[in-house]
Amino acid sequence: MIQFLLSSLGMKLIGAAVIGAVLVTGFLWVKHTLNENAVLEQNNVLLEESVRQLNGLAEQRKEEMQQVRKSMEHLVLVNQRLQEQNRQLEILFNKLKPDGKRRDVGKLAIAKDRLIENIINKGTNKVMLCLEEITGNENPDFVCPDLP
Repeated sequence: MIQFLLSSLGMKLIGAAVIGAVLVTGFLWVKHTLNENAVLEQNNVLLEESVRQLNGLAEQRKEEMQQVRKSMEHLVLVNQRLQEQNRQLEILFNKLKPDGKRRDVGKLAIAKDRLIENIINKGTNKVMLCLEEITGNENPDFVCPDLP
């Protein structure tokens, strides 16, 4: 048997078997690589679609952020205006008394709640009478003051 393997025919058969094994292995490797390439191409298509969608979402988020920034800028301006109005109202309602101290209407309202309640009720009654005059139910005893 060893002599057969060492003979020229045996060497040719062994060489042919090795070459055949290499060819089969190469064929299988190429087929496997082609299959992997097909899968990679499909994954690439899906990935590109996902990237397009994400880019669209990113643009949408940018636009939303710009709208939020505009809203924030508007709210900051409104807040500044309201703070200025609040400061003006504090000046109006917390005037100096003759003795030099500031009058605090909030503290006064807590300390003398009935007094403030009566003032508010009188003002409310005047508003109701003005509304009656505007709607045509005139009260001869009351004349609505001219508003600026």
